[in-house]
Amino acid sequence: MCTDIHEVDSVFVPQIMELDQDKRDLERQVNELKAKCEQIEKRAVEQRSVEEKKHTEEIQFLKRTNQQLKVREPTNSSRCWVGTCQMF
Repeated sequence: MCTDIHEVDSVFVPQIMELDQDKRDLERQVNELKAKCEQIEKRAVEQRSVEEKKHTEEIQFLKRTNQQLKVREPTNSSRCWVGTCQMF
């Protein structure tokens, strides 16, 4: 009976050790992929923030420009071009 246990051990112990090593390798790969995913998500959040800021700045610029154009507009809302006058 003792030899049977030794035979079983000699067959299964190396397989168990190999499976344990495979498991550790896969866990390491999972951790690396999680870290990459977190980096990608962080960059995406940063990029979105930059785009939102640019968009907000552009909107503010256009609002200021629009307001300035309204101030410059004649008070009676008429515009004259070479020989013609139009009322709006």
